[in-house]
Amino acid sequence: MTFKELRERVAARTGLPQATVDKVVRALLAEIQEAIIDGKRIPLPGVGTLERSWRPERVVRSIQSARRMPVDARWSPRFRPAKALKEGLLALTTQYYGDPAHQAAWAVAETLVGDLELYHSDQIPADLAGLDLEQVSARCERAFGESWTRAVESYRAKAKVDRDHLSAAAQRAWAS
Repeated sequence: MTFKELRERVAARTGLPQATVDKVVRALLAEIQEAIIDGKRIPLPGVGTLERSWRPERVVRSIQSARRMPVDARWSPRFRPAKALKEGLLALTTQYYGDPAHQAAWAVAETLVGDLELYHSDQIPADLAGLDLEQVSARCERAFGESWTRAVESYRAKAKVDRDHLSAAAQRAWAS
């Protein structure tokens, strides 16, 4: 959303002229900026809290030369999102791994992948990175043969979920 779109939407929501909304929003932003610089916390109900944060001096590595470089201590802005905002964003995507059934299925999958790696390390398929889970499963089936088929059957018998954590665990373990 651009500033112009924000101004237009606030004007439509309040019924105020855009020129008035523009002045109010710009004044609000200026006040927020000054308050943060002065060390005040600004709570925005339902959105979060804006404040400043002290960052001590530290040493970083240059991305270009890998040389160690000191960085001075400084104040920086910090935004802490409100619980309502976090939950609203979280609701946009399905969250599988918080479910105990998915955690149990993932543990089973990791165990089976670990067993395959332990007993058949010479058969581990290469280049699993970037593949979808069906392709990972097909590569593992070609590489491990009957051992992969038994691992899939064991996973399906023990895991009470409809997601393929077995292929995902194989991809995570063997993608390089």
